[in-house]
Amino acid sequence: MTHTEARRFALFCKFVWHSCDGLYSYQLYSKETEQLLWLRYKIDSSLYYLLKEIGLIESAESSAIVLSKYPPGPPVNVRYGNDRFKIWSDHDSIGVHVRVLTSAGRQLYELCDAKTDPEYLEAIRQSSDHIHFDEAPEEGPIFGVAPRHALLLD
Repeated sequence: MTHTEARRFALFCKFVWHSCDGLYSYQLYSKETEQLLWLRYKIDSSLYYLLKEIGLIESAESSAIVLSKYPPGPPVNVRYGNDRFKIWSDHDSIGVHVRVLTSAGRQLYELCDAKTDPEYLEAIRQSSDHIHFDEAPEEGPIFGVAPRHALLLD
């Protein structure tokens, strides 16, 4: 990895979420976040292509976490920076697009001192009227969901 690639990966890490079970790390994204990241940081598909090429994010073209209606189903617990959130949908099932970090990407992420971006978090919150976020307390049950290929999601 070159110095430039490392710097670009460190920038990408500002937008990485983690499942609270510690098994997955990914970037949640939407049309709104893609526009924000382009306007603010000049991040576009070339960065994601590079990160796939050097083995830091998975090469799947379309992956998602699928949220269930809450209640009856449990919310998904995730961490963004130092904050823990519950995410759920008011529909029976809705997919949120993700770019999943590989094992190597997760290990390198741990070396980055990535700060969170409040504008990005707000863009995620505003990306759908059907996806809801609440800050979650540190205690309590953890409900996770594995990212999966989502061929039928928009």
